[in-house]
Formats: sequence, C-alpha cells, structure tokens
Amino acid sequence: IKESPKFIWMGSNGGILNKYDKQKGEFQSYPIKHKGQKWNHVIWDIELDGDSILWLAMERGVVKFNTNSGESLVFLPTETNQEIKDIL
Repeated sequence: IKESPKFIWMGSNGGILNKYDKQKGEFQSYPIKHKGQKWNHVIWDIELDGDSILWLAMERGVVKFNTNSGESLVFLPTETNQEIKDIL
C-alpha cells in the first residue's frame, strides 16, 4: 500500500512489515510483536487509516501498527467486539 508518494508498505509470510523508501531505494523492516515476542503469521492485507496508522489483516488476527513509533497492537479473534471498540 502506498502511504505517500515516498513510501510503499508490504507484508510478508513471516510477520514482517516492510517499508520501501522510493527516493532512497531502501527497505526498513518491522517485525510484528505480540506480548514482546515476534509474531510469525502471514500479513494478508494492509489498510492505511489517517497519517500514521496501518491496519494489518493477518493469519491469526488484526494488527494496529503505528508508522511513527513502530509499535503494534494485536487483536485476536478471542477478544470481544466491545474490547476492540474500547481500544479504538
């Protein structure tokens, strides 16, 4: 997904989110973490929400990723809809 004319975000099979800087021709990788551990699940889809939030549809849940801080918040299917609404 294009965040801007400068960056393209791509997912991987190993739970790694990659940012490609088109101007510099460089990649930066962000491992998705859940409870401090690398979360090795496939990233199926990426959606941009505003200027700094990416939503990742993953094999085992949904992830809210902050592009400014590099932090991720994992939502698992076992969480109720109300818990998710409270966080959003």
